Order: sequence, then C-alpha cells, then structure tokens
Amino acid sequence: MIKQQQFLTMKFNSDRLKKFNYDIELTINEAIRNKELISVFENQLIDSILDINNRQIDYEKIENLKKEINFLKKQQSSEENGKLITQYQDEINEEIFITEYKTIRMDSKKHYENLNQNG
Repeated sequence: MIKQQQFLTMKFNSDRLKKFNYDIELTINEAIRNKELISVFENQLIDSILDINNRQIDYEKIENLKKEINFLKKQQSSEENGKLITQYQDEINEEIFITEYKTIRMDSKKHYENLNQNG
C-alpha cells in the first residue's frame, strides 16, 4: 500500500490576518513557533498548485532523509546528532511546504466579506 504524502501549509485566524493588514509573510520556523503550520494530505488542489508552478517533489529524497533521521534517533544522543536531525527535518519541511496554500479560520463575517472582496 502506498502511503499518501503529507504537505505543510499555513493556517491563520482572520483576526491575525487583520492585524497584519491581510498580508502576513512568515518563514516555516516562524509558523512552527506560532503554531500556524498544519499538515494536509496530498489532494487535487495541491497537485494543481505543484503543476502550475512546475514544481516536482523529490519523494525519494524525503524518504531517505526520514530513514536517516530514524537511524540517528536510534544512536547515542549527541549534540551533533541533534543538529543533523534538525537539519534533515528542515530539509523535509522545505520540500513539502506549499506556500500558496493557506487555510483561514474566519473569526467574523466582516473578515470574510473583506477577504472575499479584496482577496
């Protein structure tokens, strides 16, 4: 059975978007710290975004990095192994992060109307 790939996208409350005048720019690490990064399974929308951007996901690289992380986790804990695990996880995150896909939780009808009218 083939495992379905998960991707990372950002999720915001509309109140937070409003604070930033509906224009937030965050790095993956900032989104992780703010708990604004979510996982979604591959779907038609993600496939379309990847096609439009002519972007190829290197699934083999992702699997190799995951295997390396699992191997390092089984080794004796060390600062060097910790840094490598973090580096490999960052590489995976960069590969599976879809910047064009954002989820918005609407806090009020006015926020929805504003986003609907102004994009």
